[in-house]
Amino acid sequence: MEEIYKKLNSYLNEICKYLEEEDSFLLEEIDKISVLNDDFYSYIKDFPLDNEVRVNHITYEEVCLVARKIVSSIDENYLESFDKLLESGILDFSYEKDYDDSHCVAYFKNGKLKRKEININRKFNYDDVRVLIHEFIHFTNMGKPTINEHYFGEFLSIYFEMYANDYLLKEGIPKEELDILFRLRSAKSHAKKLLQYEVILLAYSKFGKIDESTVPLLQEYFLNINEETFNKECESLFNYINKLECKYDNDRREVLENICEVLNEDYRYLLGTVLAIYARKYASFDSIVKLNNHINNIDNLNVSQVCKIIGIDITKEEFEEEIFTSLDEYMSEIGLKL
Repeated sequence: MEEIYKKLNSYLNEICKYLEEEDSFLLEEIDKISVLNDDFYSYIKDFPLDNEVRVNHITYEEVCLVARKIVSSIDENYLESFDKLLESGILDFSYEKDYDDSHCVAYFKNGKLKRKEININRKFNYDDVRVLIHEFIHFTNMGKPTINEHYFGEFLSIYFEMYANDYLLKEGIPKEELDILFRLRSAKSHAKKLLQYEVILLAYSKFGKIDESTVPLLQEYFLNINEETFNKECESLFNYINKLECKYDNDRREVLENICEVLNEDYRYLLGTVLAIYARKYASFDSIVKLNNHINNIDNLNVSQVCKIIGIDITKEEFEEEIFTSLDEYMSEIGLKL
């Protein structure tokens, strides 16, 4: 294991330096995030989340028209941006799945926004509407690169994506033409990946290195984990890094960028989904619209303070219990049960 520890410590040193500058919330709260992730995965892992979505050949024009109605119901002030999106060619629907995934991307130069675009792989049913709403919310708040847009961007898009599902179902759209389980599948996938390295990141961030003394320290201060499990996780991360080194011809910068991108995505999509479901029960719709409109102007506030804007106190003892209460209600609402 000595060779594995040495290599992981070398990479973890640079990863943590990156997180200190770009994503300090993950580093500072990794112990709490790990606990929530473990509990969420234990909760979600046995639910049946696979489903087939029926194709109905809804047209491009119909997708945009229905999405426009949903946008109007969120905030009429968004309509001008939405209409320009359609007229300008900024929105592109791929009919052959040309993109790795549907996405909204912003291009900056010297800290200034140059352009934004939305690219969507069509599914040819009402799920295209759900995806368009998700990406359009990103479009509304990608005004400049700010830390709170980074932290809350996925939460906001997922929240309004779920709102779009609710809207469509109330309009009589069949469940078979909406992938209402997509977000739960995605969160489960990210949670499972996070499980594979969260303890290693926790150990390094708290103790400054990982070695043969790490497991006793973890057991004393944080959690009950055995040496065999910890070493398997270290071996898994070690092998993953080796694969990336082969893929990028030992370009360390490329390898580190890839790892940090995975770190960013896994925890933000997990927390974004959990917080969106929580907010459906415990926060007001208007407060979240307001947050979306001002997310780039509140970088003086930390994550906890931003949550309080929408009436959510993530520091209270009952917070995690309430998370799973909201999850129970959501599962019941969409007809999922074990």
